[in-house]
Amino acid sequence: MKNKNKMQLDILHSINGKLSTLNSNTAVLDVLHSINDRINVLVYHTAPNNLQMSLALAAHKESIEYIKSSVDMSRLLFTTDRWDNLLFSFKQSLPRENNYLNIECGVHTGRSINHLALHFKDETFYGFDSFEGLPENWAGFNLTTDTFDLHGSLPAVESNVVLIK
Repeated sequence: MKNKNKMQLDILHSINGKLSTLNSNTAVLDVLHSINDRINVLVYHTAPNNLQMSLALAAHKESIEYIKSSVDMSRLLFTTDRWDNLLFSFKQSLPRENNYLNIECGVHTGRSINHLALHFKDETFYGFDSFEGLPENWAGFNLTTDTFDLHGSLPAVESNVVLIK
């Protein structure tokens, strides 16, 4: 893996060097810059010196090991569609014998709470949010306090959704 990443970095530096010597303003130069940008993304998102990616991969591997050792695999749902996952998970909580509250903490634009509300019209959903962004920067995720900031405005929601600010 180290040799592959070293080779990718060498190619990237070579392309950067060649691009900097070109003074032509042609379509070829634009294409080369586009290719260079794509290589930058590939190299720096797979290179071992990308700490955030390395931590994410380590957490991913740890999660896989936990699932393999602790979870009844026959009960898992594997899908790449987050909305299918959300609906499946909610359906697993039904029918209910006791009184439960359907709560979402961190509503932002209301996309997921509205998705559930559209599919389960007999349920009431409560969404909690300040709608003023994050209280502090989230280290390691490049999310600043203005991320998710709707300036206090509440998003439009379905009639079976109650928002609490």
